[in-house]
Amino acid sequence: MTLLYQAAGFFCEGEMKMVQYDNVYYANIHITTEGLTFEGQNVSAPGIIKHNAGFHLELPWSDISSAYKTKRRIMHLVKIETHSGKFYTIVPLDNLKHFIKQSKKNSLILAETINKARSQIESSQNNLCPECGKPLKPDSDFCGSCGHKLP
Repeated sequence: MTLLYQAAGFFCEGEMKMVQYDNVYYANIHITTEGLTFEGQNVSAPGIIKHNAGFHLELPWSDISSAYKTKRRIMHLVKIETHSGKFYTIVPLDNLKHFIKQSKKNSLILAETINKARSQIESSQNNLCPECGKPLKPDSDFCGSCGHKLP
């Protein structure tokens, strides 16, 4: 697994509400060759007091159907939708003091980075032989390494 990009932000499963603290986590967000990884701690109060109980969630690229920037009231968010119908909301941060002012820029950067990484991973997987995993030449009917007939 190779780390492609790292960010931090508030993260929750489902819709994030401005006064919700039960299922909101302050998380490190890792975009890797395998997918997205979220690691963090539960937010318990407006002062961002954290519980000791942490969490870890991995979303492989194959589970993710879309990632896009959206807006809820004054906050710019990134939504991650899965093929199973679940979705996750992220408010990316680079500076806790200015997170509302920076949320639009940070959300755009994170959504674009997720989609670019996903596209690169998917296209690199499509250019590999399904039999031996070696790179394929464009418009090949057979794998140049193992001779496997391509669909």
